[in-house]
Amino acid sequence: MKKNIVLKIFCFIMICCFSFLFISCGYETPLEGEEGSELGGQTEEMENLYGVKVLYRPLNYDYDVGSGAEPGQKNDYYGIYAFQILSYLYNIYGIPDTDYSILKNIFKIQNTPSSGWSDKTFPEGEQDTRTLTFNYNYLPYLYDSIRYKVDIFGKVVGQIKDKEVVSSSDFTEYDLVGVDTNTAWEWSFRYDSTSYPSFMSSSSTKVEFNNHIYVKNFNETLLKDYYSNGKEYNDVYLGTQTAKDTENYSDFVKTLEYVIYCYALDLEPNAVFVTSSSGTIPYTVQINGYNSVDEALQARKDLFKKAGAFVGLSTRQINQISNWVKTNVIGLGSNITNDNLTYCDKLYEVLNASNEVIGYEPLEDYSTTSTFDMGRAYDKAVDEIIKYVCRYATIGKEEGGDLTVENRFLASEVIEYAGTTFYASSDAFFPKYDPSAPLSTKIRPLEYQSAILMPRGERNINGIVIALKYDADLDGTDPDEGFNTEKYIDIKAELNYYNVSKNKLYTIASAQTRVYDGSFVFGSSQSEYIEDGKYSNVPPNHGMLELSGFEKNSELVADGLLVNDDSVHLGVYDTSILPTDLAERNYILFPFVSKSPLTLLGTTDVRKYYKLLEPTADDDLEENQTYIAGRFNEEMAAGKCDYLEIVYKVLKDKNNLAKNYNFYTGIISTEALSLDYEP
Repeated sequence: MKKNIVLKIFCFIMICCFSFLFISCGYETPLEGEEGSELGGQTEEMENLYGVKVLYRPLNYDYDVGSGAEPGQKNDYYGIYAFQILSYLYNIYGIPDTDYSILKNIFKIQNTPSSGWSDKTFPEGEQDTRTLTFNYNYLPYLYDSIRYKVDIFGKVVGQIKDKEVVSSSDFTEYDLVGVDTNTAWEWSFRYDSTSYPSFMSSSSTKVEFNNHIYVKNFNETLLKDYYSNGKEYNDVYLGTQTAKDTENYSDFVKTLEYVIYCYALDLEPNAVFVTSSSGTIPYTVQINGYNSVDEALQARKDLFKKAGAFVGLSTRQINQISNWVKTNVIGLGSNITNDNLTYCDKLYEVLNASNEVIGYEPLEDYSTTSTFDMGRAYDKAVDEIIKYVCRYATIGKEEGGDLTVENRFLASEVIEYAGTTFYASSDAFFPKYDPSAPLSTKIRPLEYQSAILMPRGERNINGIVIALKYDADLDGTDPDEGFNTEKYIDIKAELNYYNVSKNKLYTIASAQTRVYDGSFVFGSSQSEYIEDGKYSNVPPNHGMLELSGFEKNSELVADGLLVNDDSVHLGVYDTSILPTDLAERNYILFPFVSKSPLTLLGTTDVRKYYKLLEPTADDDLEENQTYIAGRFNEEMAAGKCDYLEIVYKVLKDKNNLAKNYNFYTGIISTEALSLDYEP
């Protein structure tokens, strides 16, 4: 049986050899400096193919320049995003600005008082999206929610002692506000109030009782003025007044930035512990596994430079950040709830034996208590804030305004392989790669995401067979050494077909395979290794993946796009679609691989040519697996030409993102081979 398989593969290789004669026998590869040498041989395959356009994740991507910064300048958009999230939380629940402009900009306000403020006027249709409401009447009591919660207010009308009213007839009534000191946010802090104002700083008369602080004649105006005249409280929570002052971010801001980097990498953040203290050190932050917040943040930034796949954030990741903030910054669901405010119309001072006030309580049968929605609404507010402040984390510009962090795009590059340079039939097509001196006639190891055929003439295709090779250490491979099955990558490959007449994209085939570290040995040369057992530890057809069976695609059948019952038709490719430097040479002059990649940036339209792909429920991945890939944006080919595209999804271990995920690939054949046999 093995001999029959070898013979079958050998016959195919002989066909390939004739097709690839121009490479192996027909000409001598030009030297690196030999500009203008023609691609030799002029085989039928070459005459009918401009080449292959590939998208890949580059070895190095400048996320600063990629996101719109000038060369040499930084754009710390994840840091700015973190700062703005905490800044808006602070300016609503910490010390609101005096005119509540932030609330007006984000939320629809209800129950506007008769004096003091007027509601925001929303453009037509916008108000319907503002689902959160705040009650102006209770907004002053949101002050300092970071450190405690106002949960009671009312009017004190007398005094009681031993449950009996003892106040005189000339007792002066006053308003009372009480805060629960056991309901601080998870990210809270404490101070000597002589240096840093607290909620209670506007009153010289206060009583502490039963984990509460009660303040007599709470002066809202004085409190506003006190806070607005100083910046110490703000600087402690945020570290600076300015979002772009990244060097002076507080540990709170840097910790949230660390969390954002984690979710951008599909990682769960390590546990964060915040300890409130007093005096000159208001709080400390510890991230589990790190000596400091700076160390944790730098480690995630370094990993992102190696393993990051895109600029910006997905909706899923933004939701993850929102949920993390609710649980870890605020503590929603533990000691913080979207609770009510209690009002009592007749409260009494509780006196001890020395006639000192030790607390407050209503007197039964004489007092009425009511509950009101305080308007904290943390659950909705955090969602709205995190969506709203995306606009301040810009990742580029386009006509009409800025790209913001939710307008993400792939951190990828595009090159082209001329003629049949992307075709492969042996390990010689996949040499050891030297990044400092890449060969201009050979296939490179990259984290490939997309490969598009660019035919010069019309053709029918009933399948495509691709070669895959993995060199785990990028130090070259030797066929005599066999395979190391301890080192491998898993790849899902899909074949997309865009039909210009239907203006429709079809996924017409898909398959998944595991590629082990070792050479790509194919055809007649494989027999000796099979016979001596060197390849007995890998599956049949290792390194080969067939994408065919178009006749099984119900959409193709329904739309009448099958030719000869099993093929699809490709017209001439329109080379005006995102051309590289090879187009200037008509794809037949040396070099045969692009020297100047096209980079997807926040400042050019190149990014619009590819769509970002990420896992869905249909992928059925293992628990720790993920991928980020890209496919061509079919809208860019509308009205121009058909195309056939291979999409590569490299499945990554979330716990091992630093692993080498680059691989070699090439096209073996554009005809189905039926490789689904067993030895």
